[in-house]
Amino acid sequence: MKAEDKNGAGISPEAQGETRPLGRKISRKKFLGLCGAGAAVAACAGVASWARWGETSRLTFSEIDISVPEWAGTNNSARFVVASDFHIAPDEAPRLDAIVAAMRAQSADAFLLLGDFYKGVRHGESLPIDGIVRGLMPLLDSAPAFACLGNHDAYFDNRRTADALNSGGIKTFFPEGAEIFTTRRGEKIVIAGTLDADTYSPENIALPKIPAGAEKLPAVLISHSPDIVENLKERNDFLLTLCGHTHGGQVCLPGGQAIVTSTRCVGLKYVYGMNDAPGGKGKIFTTRGLGTALASFRLFCPPEILIVNLKAPKIL
Repeated sequence: MKAEDKNGAGISPEAQGETRPLGRKISRKKFLGLCGAGAAVAACAGVASWARWGETSRLTFSEIDISVPEWAGTNNSARFVVASDFHIAPDEAPRLDAIVAAMRAQSADAFLLLGDFYKGVRHGESLPIDGIVRGLMPLLDSAPAFACLGNHDAYFDNRRTADALNSGGIKTFFPEGAEIFTTRRGEKIVIAGTLDADTYSPENIALPKIPAGAEKLPAVLISHSPDIVENLKERNDFLLTLCGHTHGGQVCLPGGQAIVTSTRCVGLKYVYGMNDAPGGKGKIFTTRGLGTALASFRLFCPPEILIVNLKAPKIL
């Protein structure tokens, strides 16, 4: 029974020195549900943290072998180290230094750079081109470097970017071009590049022509977006076409299965990895690249440096 004061008003248990449980008892089922929800929130936070910091800094290497019919019966070989989608922010010169050091360690005959050197779409979001070129130039101490430009480079002026890269010793194909390259072992290969099919759309760009007298040499094409396959349907002179742009999907399901892609024309088929090029000749490979765009995280899709080995066919 509740005690009363002399005026008949109720006296609370707390005033009488008694205690009352704080809150209401919850059932075991509700308690487990709350624990589960807390664990889910913690797991999501952990995944988000990994996607932002862990996955984006986990540099990986992929290696592919391409058979060169023209080299049948020889011991010819060539090795290219390929990188795309650098997306270097103003404070990321050390990240670029680490990428370049990793590339130099791969004993390349040449480095192939597939564009999107800049981060973002406006000044202040990216390391300036002079800093980017300065960071890339140590590659030339190990092997020659060739480049094409990507859609983010266009935001910062393709011509100025190409001029800066060329001035730094990195041969940059703009708008398109091709040249005969000689490897350390003396093999001759055509390396060609063209405009980004995402920036200009396929119908507004041209494939480079093979130099006169080099029609029987193996030819490798670099072009930022795999939408270039729309042009290859008309003419494909290339043993291998190398692309980036998609980031491999950037945010993928477990196992690296992409959910979306940023291509104009070709959809998820060319979002990552090797495919037959149109026309029944050659291959096309899309690399995951190195950086991020739109959102600064990756999931089940780590940054990648690609190594391409051109080899003589095996004699059965």
